[in-house]
Amino acid sequence: MTTPAQAAPPSQAPPGRALVVLTAVALALRVAYLLFEPACALTGDEPSWIEIGRRIGRPAVAFSPLRSDLIFYPPVYPYFVGALFRAFGTMRAVLWAQVVLGALLVPVVGRAGALAFGRRAGLLAAAITAFYPELLWYPAHYWSETLFLLLLWGAIERTLTAGARGSRGAAAAAAAGLLWGLATLTRELSLYLV
Repeated sequence: MTTPAQAAPPSQAPPGRALVVLTAVALALRVAYLLFEPACALTGDEPSWIEIGRRIGRPAVAFSPLRSDLIFYPPVYPYFVGALFRAFGTMRAVLWAQVVLGALLVPVVGRAGALAFGRRAGLLAAAITAFYPELLWYPAHYWSETLFLLLLWGAIERTLTAGARGSRGAAAAAAAGLLWGLATLTRELSLYLV
């Protein structure tokens, strides 16, 4: 005879409605930052990401790794840039997609924090993620960090979920593995965590 699954205690329950509010606030802040940030020159790897993304999306390459000269950079972000540029015909589409991904980081970090340390810690982590200045800045620039952080924290959250579910966490574990792989192919730094 099996027993029904018990509900998580209130301190361990996912933060639900509060995460939705924090995510909406994070989205509004990132949209405002993208719209109102003073114009500035491209910096660091931004010109490289833009050019590599454009090349990958051109019909001559058509996203084929065999026709691409992408050697020194991890491939996920350039393909992300190339796909959005090809679909919308403007690099600005990349920034708008990053604004959404940056806001989606909030519930992912919140859930990971709640799973690891309880509901209050999850909400605090989500709030910090929503308002942290660098996390507002990254989506408005052509840097891989926005995509990388979402994939990395998604992998952490799915790993924690799989651990919490025990043998029933196979789907979460599979999703975690996929996210760990994509995070590593975005920035190799996640190899140190794996």
